[in-house]
Amino acid sequence: MLAGSLFGVQIDQVRFFPNGSADILVKTGSAVLGAGVFAAIMKSAQFTEVFQRNIHEVFFSPELAVGLDENKRKWRTLTDSIFKKCLTNVHGQATQKISETYFSAELDYHFEDVKIEYRLELDKSKRYLDIRASTSSKVVISPDAQPIIWQRITVGSTKPCMTSLVIDQKPYNPEDYFKPDPKNPNEQRLEIPYEIYSKGKDFDETRSVTFERTVEYKQDITADPYIAAGLTRFIVGLEIAIKCINCKFHFTNTGSRVMEEPESYTNGGKYETRILAKKGDLLLPGMGYIIVITP
Repeated sequence: MLAGSLFGVQIDQVRFFPNGSADILVKTGSAVLGAGVFAAIMKSAQFTEVFQRNIHEVFFSPELAVGLDENKRKWRTLTDSIFKKCLTNVHGQATQKISETYFSAELDYHFEDVKIEYRLELDKSKRYLDIRASTSSKVVISPDAQPIIWQRITVGSTKPCMTSLVIDQKPYNPEDYFKPDPKNPNEQRLEIPYEIYSKGKDFDETRSVTFERTVEYKQDITADPYIAAGLTRFIVGLEIAIKCINCKFHFTNTGSRVMEEPESYTNGGKYETRILAKKGDLLLPGMGYIIVITP
């Protein structure tokens, strides 16, 4: 009986034996020392309940059972087993590419309720396009993560200028956070440290911030007659609004065929809006869009 009691006290500390398992073992007494240990325990209604509850947790809440890296490994194993029959010679490549696309390091935050407004004005020469892109969104930070919120902007004709940066309704100086990429002179990077955006009074509860920025630049449409964007993170809800002055545009989705032809509407400011994902609908990394501009 003593042995059963000691073992029971210790087993309560093990991850998959919740509090109460010790009581089961103590009540079985000397049975824990004999060959009938499993029969004695399994006959207990309390153990059956504990067992069912924890098996359910392993299958349906695996994040509580093992770490993120282990879950990724298991997912890759399952995916590879599916592709072995249809992609006999390249199933490993398929699994790796999907893993890199959807389970990359960019899981530390995602965007929700994103709206991007493009104001496009073509000059009299019908060559140079003035572009103003204003973005508003909610950035949701993953649990236990403290990432830098960053965005990369690459343009061909002129250096982009960020004219406005607002985080949780507080304006910031764009020049402090929007700078050339030291590794690529053709790119500008917006980097907002965790220490800055986590200052909001409700951040600890919501783990999210509102984010607004405006970027302006000029583009030679004889060389680059389009604006292309590809998603590198998960986005929940996305609208693209476009207003053309002295030009026309043609809009198309890119990426997965899962993305349906977007619904559209025109607002009071004469912005034609494409709804790529309604509120609550998910877009995956790899999806995107192209806006082709013509005189």
